[in-house]
Amino acid sequence: MRLPTGWGFLLAALVWGAGGFLFDRDGTVRPRGITKTEHPQARTKTLTPSQEQGETLATISVNDPEIRVSSRSAGGTSVGTAFPVSNDGVWLTARHVVDHCRRIAIYTDPNRQKGFWVQDITIHAKADLAIIRTSSVRDLKNRPPALAVMPLKEKLRVGQIGFHFGYPMGKPGDVRSSLIRRTKMRKVGGRSFIEPGIAWAVTHKQPSLTKLGGMSGGPVLDRQGRVIGVTVAGNLRRGRILTSAPKTIHQTLAKTNTNLDGTPSAGVSQKYLSKRAYRKHGDALRQQLSVAKILCSA
Repeated sequence: MRLPTGWGFLLAALVWGAGGFLFDRDGTVRPRGITKTEHPQARTKTLTPSQEQGETLATISVNDPEIRVSSRSAGGTSVGTAFPVSNDGVWLTARHVVDHCRRIAIYTDPNRQKGFWVQDITIHAKADLAIIRTSSVRDLKNRPPALAVMPLKEKLRVGQIGFHFGYPMGKPGDVRSSLIRRTKMRKVGGRSFIEPGIAWAVTHKQPSLTKLGGMSGGPVLDRQGRVIGVTVAGNLRRGRILTSAPKTIHQTLAKTNTNLDGTPSAGVSQKYLSKRAYRKHGDALRQQLSVAKILCSA
């Protein structure tokens, strides 16, 4: 009987694989060349976050692929995400979240719709970033722990893991992704501009999200819990998320003389963010307002 094309290779592989092992009388399986009394010790190696990544991401170039992103304002009331980067009350978010808003509020209790209105807002002229300032005396009794921003001297790497936290569709939600490449984001509609960005591939999401609206302005953390980007656009159908570049974040904060005194993961007791339990980490950040829901009243 002739086997269909491709089956010959599969059969050969199965036979070759079985031939590499022996079966003892007691049913124990052992590789050839190793006696029954020998028990080789398996070596276990724990990889650090940097060892799990690929080549260093090259610097920004005019030849980076371009992606068009709509920046039209939907009008009315909308929600987004923000996070503190300084214990002096400096917060980061996406510009399109707070642009054209009559009033902006930061929720202290999203479930009960409690919060306070923000007065001091600075938007970036040519990037989808904005800075919000709050007063600890007037606005919050307990200052939310600020998130640390990755130093500019350190570089992103292709394939490294990113953790996106926020309020997609106004509810708690998190995404895990893998860095793909640099890109140029061309914002069209409303205020148009081009800015450098980073493209990520969605690898996991919690809960089962269908849209990312509302996660804009949320932080992207590396496995050490440091900010490496701000979520500004995404398409779950295509499995892609776009974020601001680290250089743009540092330039924005430098112009406002921000004191970056935050801590990795805002003090959450965990050495590295877990691939499996990152939702629990996100919930802890939201509970202490290190990741906050904001409201735009247009």
